[in-house]
Amino acid sequence: MRLSLFCLALLSVASGRLVQTGRVYADEPWARPNRLAFSLGFNASAGDLGAFHDAVEQYRKEIGARNPQLQIGGSLKSDWVFGPELCGRYYFPYYFWAELGFGYLYNGASADLEFTYQAAVLSYGNHLFEMPLLVGGYYPIDAGIYLFAGVGPTLVIYSLSRWVYSRGRVASYSTTLGGGFHLQAGADIRLTDAVSLSPAFRFRYMKTAELHPSDPPYPPLLPAIDLDMSGIGVTISARWFVL
Repeated sequence: MRLSLFCLALLSVASGRLVQTGRVYADEPWARPNRLAFSLGFNASAGDLGAFHDAVEQYRKEIGARNPQLQIGGSLKSDWVFGPELCGRYYFPYYFWAELGFGYLYNGASADLEFTYQAAVLSYGNHLFEMPLLVGGYYPIDAGIYLFAGVGPTLVIYSLSRWVYSRGRVASYSTTLGGGFHLQAGADIRLTDAVSLSPAFRFRYMKTAELHPSDPPYPPLLPAIDLDMSGIGVTISARWFVL
């Protein structure tokens, strides 16, 4: 009888320690610190691109004034920015994590040009490569869910604005400088012990340096402007825990 009471008391103390020190990840191997994960995701956001859009609109007016018979179908403007992202994240003890990523962002639009006896298509694509470095905190609210939030700088590695005229003429404007920061919050939702689905909201502030022509310009040279891809969006990632 005394042995039974002693065992019950020991189990009670042990369970109390687990709840106090380990919380939910004490008896759930998935929700624990010291884990390394890699993720592949896709993000979409509404970008700013204010100065770039102003320059495009000015160009539309100029070519329209030079060619009274020209009809332009389409706005030649898009606010959407989207692309894939590859990241590596480490979950430290004390609910802290750090992440290094590599992302590609795209923004583009096109317009139909109709002359008296011919038609053509004018389009552009803005391409940007970045490396964000984020730090933040996480907390397991359930056996299979981490909540997380983080912030950190991002470095623009390379950016390119490529213009294509369907009659074979191309112009490119590029720069290698730029930066900003990311702010994100989301959740890791357990699918298996090694895989989670990770939806997140993200605010991105990011500008490039001024674009400069890297090919003989056609259409006529745009003014010296930057690409501003700042905005609020969402990211959906699949995360693989390798540790």
